[in-house]
Amino acid sequence: MNWFVIAGSLSDDLSQYSVQVLVGGIVAMSILLVLASGLHHRYHFTKKAFYTVLSCIVLAVTTTLLIININLITASDDGAIAHLEGRLSVFACGQEVSILPSNALFNQSSGDSRHRIYPNGELEFLGYKTQPETDGSIGSFFQEIGGSVSSNIVALPYNDATAQSIVNDTALSKFVKQNPLGDKYLELRSGESCGSTPSMVNIFVYRYNSSNHSFVQERIIKSPEQYILTEKAFDEPDCIVIIYGEPDTRTDLTCRGYPESSKIISDQLEIK
Repeated sequence: MNWFVIAGSLSDDLSQYSVQVLVGGIVAMSILLVLASGLHHRYHFTKKAFYTVLSCIVLAVTTTLLIININLITASDDGAIAHLEGRLSVFACGQEVSILPSNALFNQSSGDSRHRIYPNGELEFLGYKTQPETDGSIGSFFQEIGGSVSSNIVALPYNDATAQSIVNDTALSKFVKQNPLGDKYLELRSGESCGSTPSMVNIFVYRYNSSNHSFVQERIIKSPEQYILTEKAFDEPDCIVIIYGEPDTRTDLTCRGYPESSKIISDQLEIK
């Protein structure tokens, strides 16, 4: 049994446990308040007993949350909460593919408690970095939505909301797969074709250059999943553009108009 793997998995889920503990405490207090009157008349439930039980619930929730946060702090890289932001746009066969939550009524974003992808393409990492080599990377965002990304393959959820947002979903139908649980996903693999010519995965990043307040376009060829969003406090967020189509060395596509074209230095292209 690999205890390091178990500990790493536990630390990833602790922030989710915090929410569950808080909700559990609220439910317990609500039940106590609802039953207080009936308990008082039937079992002579006094005010002293009522406030004792109420205090125990509050103390238990507070202690649990404190232990969870201490564990997260000690497991994190620098003991501080990291906040990383970015933008993401995915294009496949000439169409933009939005990453949308399966149930917009209960979820405003896709991902977990630390990695969030919003319907407008905004990326947000908020939490302790327990794995500094991967937390806040492109790969970690895709992993938390049940997908993956590499230099040759991009896989992302293809739920009903995403399918309905695409103008011509028939053009992508041959790339739709289904996992053993019955969930559909889009698998874009280099070498397959949107049309008559082979298509490939092209990944570009617009990085902010604070020295001249502009953006430089970078083409990521090797290990794009390892690219971590910039966390410089006063820099503009990165824009990641993933394109599945004909091979190309540059693109004019952006993250829904971000960054502005006037801020992009078009004559510079860096390759990573």
